[in-house]
Amino acid sequence: MKKTLILILAAILLFGGIQTAAAENIPSLKEIYAEKFDFGAAAPQAAFMNTETMDLIRKQFSILTPENELNPNFVIDWAESRRIVKESGDETAVAVHLDSAVPLLDFAKENGIKVHGHVLVWHIETQDEFFHEGYDTSAPLLDRVKMLGRLER
Repeated sequence: MKKTLILILAAILLFGGIQTAAAENIPSLKEIYAEKFDFGAAAPQAAFMNTETMDLIRKQFSILTPENELNPNFVIDWAESRRIVKESGDETAVAVHLDSAVPLLDFAKENGIKVHGHVLVWHIETQDEFFHEGYDTSAPLLDRVKMLGRLER
């Protein structure tokens, strides 16, 4: 029950629109639990465009996880991946960029906040083409060895 209340409070703090003045009177959860565990939240990219939210994150959290910014639809450059496979014949090739996570990563580095990665391959957040030869859904599915090679890259 206590953990549930803490998680609910964290969600309200980050997404519930608490006014800055009210948030300043809330004890720092990261400090309260510092000796027991890291206290964190999943934060969307939009959180780093709002100074009040950033102030709240600085005060309350010792660890962050990107909300969806490290999911395949955000990090894989599908056109570039297709081009590389076509030119090289290497079905394990994948073009990845982390641009969408940069605001969170920069903020965390500047403020000494740890970052915990997110699911990189999630069935609902991964386009079907990722699982096919040449990133082409009309082509056969990759075999196990090639799929594992693609995942490792």
